Amino acid sequence: MSNPTFQPAKAERVFMACGSLRAGFSHRGAELRQLFFHGKPVLFHGNFDPWPHPSAVLFPVIGQPPSDWKVPAHGYARNEIFDLVDASSEEVVFRLEHVPQGFGNHQVLTIEISHRLTNEMLKTAVVIENTGHADARFGFGFHPVFQLPRNALAKAGNVTLETIACLPQEAVLMQQMKQTEKTIQLIAEGNTLAIEPENFQKGGLLLKNTSSEELILRAHRMRWPVAVRSGSARHLALWSLPGMDIFSVEPWVTLPAGRSGGFETGKQFLELQAGARRRFEMAIIVLPVTSGRPS
Repeated sequence: MSNPTFQPAKAERVFMACGSLRAGFSHRGAELRQLFFHGKPVLFHGNFDPWPHPSAVLFPVIGQPPSDWKVPAHGYARNEIFDLVDASSEEVVFRLEHVPQGFGNHQVLTIEISHRLTNEMLKTAVVIENTGHADARFGFGFHPVFQLPRNALAKAGNVTLETIACLPQEAVLMQQMKQTEKTIQLIAEGNTLAIEPENFQKGGLLLKNTSSEELILRAHRMRWPVAVRSGSARHLALWSLPGMDIFSVEPWVTLPAGRSGGFETGKQFLELQAGARRRFEMAIIVLPVTSGRPS
């Protein structure tokens, strides 16, 4: 395995390479914008409206925000320009120290996002710090979107998701970034879920209280399975778009608003005392058929 190499930032992009992986990051949202394995894309290209994000961080809200928060759906972090504060051959670190005017009754939250590339793994760590003098609240989640082989979602069961724990038998239907009152029965056998394309015609699925310690995405004609790890998350969202060969496996720490638009601390929000910080992690791992799983 070759040593990681780092290329200095040009405009808004920073690039790293390690072995068979190559990654590109943007100052906008401190986002992982490109991930290639042996020259083949692992992530969605992101050139699509209304969601131009291959791997956004959702902060400080998931879904639609409270009416008194002047921030876009899924939060402002994905659109803000972060400062590049550190870069080495293995890691890049971005930081955002300002918040948009009108957010959360003047909460003061600093967000630092680091990306580390090692072997077949890309690790992302996010640290949220309350630098204000009053308690703050926020929602948080990861939103990686993976590239699938052509027409992989044309037939039920072509795409599967495996976990190390048993999956629930039903999921909540998501529409317009909110939970609905409708549930969908899942085709799950033990720790393997068969994806049914018709469930994603109008939105996504939310699997509450589902472990994201390790999730493995497989698809028909997919050269390399992809694993997503996030011990921080308590919920899992799945999303795709009709006619597009993409699939999103999203570890969420908090929930989006319900149909009534209600928000509760402990469900839609975490509480953070003045001077305190929280750390969340996610890893994307490419699993070559001939190699072991990275640790």
